[in-house]
Amino acid sequence: MIKMQWSLVGVVCLAFCGCASAPVERTDSFTWNPQVEAGETLESFGALDAMLDSAVEAGGIPGAEVLIVREGEVVHHQVHGWSNPMDSVTLQKHSIYRICSQTKALTSTAALILWERGLLDLDDPVEQYIPSFANLELLDSLSDDTTFTTIPHDRTMTIRHLLT
Repeated sequence: MIKMQWSLVGVVCLAFCGCASAPVERTDSFTWNPQVEAGETLESFGALDAMLDSAVEAGGIPGAEVLIVREGEVVHHQVHGWSNPMDSVTLQKHSIYRICSQTKALTSTAALILWERGLLDLDDPVEQYIPSFANLELLDSLSDDTTFTTIPHDRTMTIRHLLT
């Protein structure tokens, strides 16, 4: 049982490696307003901005980026705090964030939204979406010199397996 759990952990890690893709052109479903991008705001979000600035100053959060879209148009886009507080690097709009283990929650939620919309089934084989997952083998033994042996897997990995 423990071997199966560790094997599944290994496969999930490999799944995330296989999900990398070439950069794609950004296709937003909303309109970027040049005034908002230049720092102006179309509506008052002073209380929100003050709360986030206060949280940064108190050390509760290193930084935050707020993007509010109303009726398909960006009405507020501000950054607060630091992208790297240790080196005093300020946060910039459209930064890339390290969110660590939160990717699990986001990925699971995204998968379940696709399931709700009928775009995937939880019992679909992973290889249907990532062909390199066909005919997976499980780690059987690992030696100190990093050599290893594998055994065939007796089941097809499904989306449900990745979510549990």
